[in-house]
Amino acid sequence: GELGVREVRHVVTAFSSIGFADARLSAAVCEWLAQRLGDCKCGDLVAIAFALARTGTAAGEAHARFFEELGPEMIARQKQGQIGSRDAASLLFSFSQVGLLDPQLTDSLADAVQFAPEGLNG
Repeated sequence: GELGVREVRHVVTAFSSIGFADARLSAAVCEWLAQRLGDCKCGDLVAIAFALARTGTAAGEAHARFFEELGPEMIARQKQGQIGSRDAASLLFSFSQVGLLDPQLTDSLADAVQFAPEGLNG
C-alpha cells in the first residue's frame, strides 16, 4: 500500500539525520507532500520541513515549490492558532535554511513565538 505522512516523516528525518540526500527521492517526497499539505498534521510538516531543509536543495525545483507552497499553509495555520512556539521557531530555521523566509511568513511565525515563548523550553 501507499505510505502515509507519518511513514514519510520517519523516512525523511532518518535519512536527514545520517546526512543522506538523494535528489530523486527528495523531489518525489516534495511533490508527494505538496499535494497533501492540507491533510497533514502540523507537527509532521514541521519535522519534514526541518529534515528537507537540512538535506539542502538537492531536489531542485520540487524542493523550492514545496517550501513555496508550505509558507502560505503555515501562515493560515498560525492564524488558526495551530502552530506553537517551538514549531514556529523550527519553521523559521527551516525556511531561512532554504532561502525562502519572506517578511509575511517571518512576522506570522514570530507572532507564534512571541505569544508563548515558554513553549521553547524543553
